[in-house]
Amino acid sequence: MKILVKFIAVLFVALAFAIAIQGELSAAQAASVLYCPFNGDATDASGNGHEGTVVGAVLAADRYGAPNSAYSFDGVSACIQIETRRSK
Repeated sequence: MKILVKFIAVLFVALAFAIAIQGELSAAQAASVLYCPFNGDATDASGNGHEGTVVGAVLAADRYGAPNSAYSFDGVSACIQIETRRSK
């Protein structure tokens, strides 16, 4: 019985933590000026129109092995250029 109570308590804490993290991610994405999910290019998914231009970087697998979900930079000149806009 004690093991079941401990398991339920741990499960409850993990669920509460997961819900809190999801809320923070959604709020962060909503407040973003630029959001590039790197799903094949460097376009701005925030809807603010800050498109990126990839210079020398190549698409690569991300840390989970998903293809074309990250960029590999040469450490010298490769970058993603984002055009800045002045506020009116």
